[in-house]
Amino acid sequence: MIDIDKLNYVLFDFDETLCIHARKKLFSYDSSDYTKSVLLDNSWWDKIGCKPNKHMKEFMEELQNRNIELGLISQTDSYMHMVRKQEWVKEKYGIDLKNYCVSSDNKVDMMIALSRAYHLPFYSILIIDDKESVLNMAVKNGFQAASPMEVVNYVTDKQNACGEES
Repeated sequence: MIDIDKLNYVLFDFDETLCIHARKKLFSYDSSDYTKSVLLDNSWWDKIGCKPNKHMKEFMEELQNRNIELGLISQTDSYMHMVRKQEWVKEKYGIDLKNYCVSSDNKVDMMIALSRAYHLPFYSILIIDDKESVLNMAVKNGFQAASPMEVVNYVTDKQNACGEES
C-alpha cells in the first residue's frame, strides 16, 4: 500500500514501469542495435512501440504537486543509456527525474545510500518497479514498494473517490 503522506522520495524503474513495451516477444534485436540507437540519439523505445503509462503520469504529477522528489532507478548498461532513459521520460511525461540508476540489479543499495545521505527514514522512500524480487527486498529493508498496477489502482481509486464527492 502506498502511504503518500509519509513520502520524501519516489524512485521509478524504467522498463515496464514508466516505459511500457508493446512488442516484447515479437521484436528480436541484436544488443548492438540498441546501443547504436542510444548513441545516435534515436528513440529506441519509440521505434519498438513503447508507450508511457497514463496513470503513472497522473501519479507523478500529484507527487510533484506535493513537492516529493522523483528519481529514475533503472538498471542501465552505461551513462548514455541512463541519459536516454531520462530524456524519454522528460519527453513523454514532462518530468525531469533525478538519476539514481544502478549498474546491477540491487536497487535497494542505492535506496539505503539515499536514505543515509539525506537523513531520511526508509519508510519515506517508495520504489515503483515491476520486479517482485526488487519490491520484496525493498519492503524487507523497511522501504515502501509498489508495482505499477498498485499505482494504477491508487490513481483509479482516487479518481473514483473524487467522482463520488461531486
